[in-house]
Amino acid sequence: LVTSRSVLHLAGEQTYPLAPLVCPLSTGRVYVNLLVDESEDHVRAVYNPAAYARLVALTNRYDPTTFFRLNQNIKPTV
Repeated sequence: LVTSRSVLHLAGEQTYPLAPLVCPLSTGRVYVNLLVDESEDHVRAVYNPAAYARLVALTNRYDPTTFFRLNQNIKPTV
């Protein structure tokens, strides 16, 4: 969710006056590459349910030990 504070944090003080104008245009979704240390629920909210299920299936198959965990991690179910 884009808020005035997140816009300020990401773009700097010069964009703060624009935040009230752009926030109503937000879809409420999050751009995955802007996540840092987020909860599993927040990472899940980035994707639609079908896409997240496919990512979990890929993680189960190719990275069940979460070797590639230094990213926006999709946790395996196995």
